[in-house]
Amino acid sequence: MNMSAVEWKKLGDVCEIIKGCSLSKNDVGTGECPVILYGELYTTYGDYITSIKSCVSSELAENATPLKYNDLVLPVSSTTKEAQIGKSSVIKVTNNVSLGSDAIILRNSPNSDFLMYYINSQLFEKEKMQCVNGTTIMHLSPKKMSEKKIPMPSAEEQIRIVGILDTFTTLISNLESELDMRRKQYEHYRNQLLDFEGVEKLPLSEVFEMRGGYTPSTKNDEFWKDGTLPWFRMEDIRENGNILSDSTLHITPIAVKKNGLFPMNSIILATSATIGVHALLTVPALSNQRFTAFYPKQKYENKVNYKYTYYIFYIIDEWCKNNIVQGGFASVDMAGLRKYLFPLPSLVKQQQIVEKLDAFENLIQSLEQEIKLRKQQYEYYREKLLTFE
Repeated sequence: MNMSAVEWKKLGDVCEIIKGCSLSKNDVGTGECPVILYGELYTTYGDYITSIKSCVSSELAENATPLKYNDLVLPVSSTTKEAQIGKSSVIKVTNNVSLGSDAIILRNSPNSDFLMYYINSQLFEKEKMQCVNGTTIMHLSPKKMSEKKIPMPSAEEQIRIVGILDTFTTLISNLESELDMRRKQYEHYRNQLLDFEGVEKLPLSEVFEMRGGYTPSTKNDEFWKDGTLPWFRMEDIRENGNILSDSTLHITPIAVKKNGLFPMNSIILATSATIGVHALLTVPALSNQRFTAFYPKQKYENKVNYKYTYYIFYIIDEWCKNNIVQGGFASVDMAGLRKYLFPLPSLVKQQQIVEKLDAFENLIQSLEQEIKLRKQQYEYYREKLLTFE
């Protein structure tokens, strides 16, 4: 490519910048006029918007600015630092769609697809963040952003770059669709396998020890400084999944109460706050007070497969979500949970179930890994292709 052919122009000179209308999620209902809300640009839509999720009444949409095919739309507000403020998407629908508040339209770009990829690149992210202010709620200034310069290679080069990046994003999208299908298939099959008839069922409290977690005083350095014992929180599950071997935070032996650590292969179940989430601990550990730990009583140690228990707790998760005691702080109906009937087939049957469900989990994990690698590959080539010096 002839680098001298690349011009750098202000974003505001390349396209018109238009504010979205005053529509919010509270306006969304049974109307027939399609609308895009700024939050959906983070959670629902990807690079290309080919179908619309939400609608409003014709009265509300009457005075709104309709989007056009190939418009770029960007959210300009964010309540979380994790969200990529100013993430752009290209409209690929022909019917009139309104854009809600806290979002802007970039219109009449020579090549919207190319501009979308550049705005979403790490190269432009640094420039974009110079236009952002706020802490709890962050705001992107369209005026400041309009002054930022972007590269404009030849039309042919823009088309070439878009074609390469589209190949990556299509592959990733297909893999994500496959993953979604496999997850639904897995959940359906898991529920079928764990739907028992004619099998002995015993109350959870009879089969398992049930112990609450706790938080050692954060004011006492002896409980935390140079700690080596895993102490789990919901953040560990969010970051590392439902099978945990280590935690972000650690405590010292002096912080452990007389009952000791939860044994290896215990299940921790969230019974308050974010209810109905569980994890398998592959190491002796403790957790905070939002969790209740389950591990077999001595009488049942040789009658319960720990991985089988892990899978059964997906069913128990759903029971917990439907049996919440409302008070000053929402929590699970613990009296009911203790009485929950735990199915106890033979160890041979438990192992057969584990092997079948493990196969599904392994497939899902390999798909997740493939998607992760493909995204890394895509991001690498995107930055390479969009670096103009």
